[in-house]
Amino acid sequence: VLLCLTIMANIAVFFIAGCNKENTGEQNVYVAGREFNGSKNVAKYWKGRVAVNLSDGSNYAGGSSMVVVGKDVYVAGWENSSSKTIAKYWKNGTPVNLTDGISEAAASSIAVSGNDVYVAGSIQNSSLKYPFFIQMKTRKWKMPRKMTRVYCKKTSCRKMGFTQKA
Repeated sequence: VLLCLTIMANIAVFFIAGCNKENTGEQNVYVAGREFNGSKNVAKYWKGRVAVNLSDGSNYAGGSSMVVVGKDVYVAGWENSSSKTIAKYWKNGTPVNLTDGISEAAASSIAVSGNDVYVAGSIQNSSLKYPFFIQMKTRKWKMPRKMTRVYCKKTSCRKMGFTQKA
């Protein structure tokens, strides 16, 4: 069962990614987001009312989207390095960096099909922000070459560098 709702809180905006029915017959609600620890935002997810830290609180970080497949929990998000924001995802709490910190970037969506993980987000070069899509199995990136509103309305996804529409 996939439940998609948006919850607004004073501290952050969280996205409920889904419900997972476990062997106990209970439904668990999973929420990805961030929580302020007094000095920085800590990336975390909640399973029901239980919080699980994804980052250690030494850098600003946050979760944007998540998916639960069996007993595996995947969370897309970001974490600030010393100079830039790095797009990343966590699988069962283990981080996987998607970018190198040269440009500002953040992962905003994640999906799993079989053994393959797909992540979408945005990366900023200079003053332009571009969407990206990456298939983790092949580490194949898809990025459009130019992104203006007029170009996007008139240009097919394939021509922009994507293989299919979302």
